[in-house]
Amino acid sequence: MPALKEVKNGAAIMVKINKVILNAVFKIIFIFSAISSAYLGLFASDIDLAYRVACVIFFIGTFVVTIFRNVPLNERLKNAVDEQEDVNETWRLYLVSWVKWNHVRTASAILAVLLASFSIHW
Repeated sequence: MPALKEVKNGAAIMVKINKVILNAVFKIIFIFSAISSAYLGLFASDIDLAYRVACVIFFIGTFVVTIFRNVPLNERLKNAVDEQEDVNETWRLYLVSWVKWNHVRTASAILAVLLASFSIHW
């Protein structure tokens, strides 16, 4: 994101990145990981508490945040770029909000991995 912030057409490039990443493989992996983590966190009775908590954190921190925070930001940016209205202001706000929520997603995934690793018996 710091590199995109520095170029003149960073908003348009980000819209293209979002368009490319939303392919069938990504969608399958994204949805499967969300369903799996939600199921394991809420319904699997044969796993320990640390693993269950890890699954819930992963689901909320990656899937829910993506759907309710990052996707709407991506849509707003796409609309601004497509309509060439308020692109600079939308891009400025996007950079702050999207990066913040991306950090939440990253931290959630890392925390989930750390918690899950505590439940592994080496």
